[in-house]
Formats: sequence, structure tokens, C-alpha cells
Amino acid sequence: MVKYFTLFFLSLFVLSSFDLASQTDASISAVGVDEKGNREPVITVIREEVEAITLLPLLPYIFFEKDSIDLQLGRYKKFTQTEAKYFNENNLLQTITPLYAYRYILNIVGKRLKDNPTDTIQIIGCTDGTELDTVGYLRALTI
Repeated sequence: MVKYFTLFFLSLFVLSSFDLASQTDASISAVGVDEKGNREPVITVIREEVEAITLLPLLPYIFFEKDSIDLQLGRYKKFTQTEAKYFNENNLLQTITPLYAYRYILNIVGKRLKDNPTDTIQIIGCTDGTELDTVGYLRALTI
């Protein structure tokens, strides 16, 4: 019984010029390979469907430039009202990388709050320790 299989393909590479019209015969063979490495002429291909859930952790932080309270729109994607209305977090997370998903963090949080109006969040403005304390407060207001 063949449990494992490997397909072997014969590839033809032209390394020098010759008359292809005279080369009329070609063959491709596929064989199965068992646990011992023996080639078997019968191949069994098993098609499996796998359902998977992708979890994407998002950091609960919004980053600002030093001494700045401006949201970097180049860093974070801000939706229009129409885009926000049709935004689907699940579709987004299936089509982009985890690092790029972070650009949508404000939209994701906004959508979750809209879908769950009784939920609340706490926003805390922070600084790097060398900035004025008011910068942290103004950053929280910006969010």
C-alpha cells in the first residue's frame, strides 16, 4: 500500500540549438514512493479540505512621533464614512500580513465598539519620559 507519494517530472532544457522538429517523442511519468523508498506505479492522491481559524494579535498601542500629538496618517489608515460602513475586519485580516494589519488598528477598534455599543475602552496617553506630561494627555484626546 502506498502511503506517501512523490511526483517526478521530466523537464527538458535546451542547452544548445538543435532542430526541435526532429524531437517528436517525449514522456512524463509519475510514480508513488512507499515508506521504504520503493517506487510504485500506482499513485493515490488524497484531497483534504482543512478549515482553519487565523488569530491575529494586535498591540493595544498607538504610536506617535516624538513630541507630537498628530496621528500619522501615513502610518494608520483612516477610513471615510462609507469605507467604515462596509468595513469587515475578518475579510481584512485574511488578505494582509499581521504587521500591515496594525495600520488598521483604529478602524478595527472603532468597528468593534460600534458592533458592541455597551463595551467601553480606557485610553491612556503616555510619553517616553522626556516629553511634557501634557503631550500624553493630548495624545489620548487625539485618539
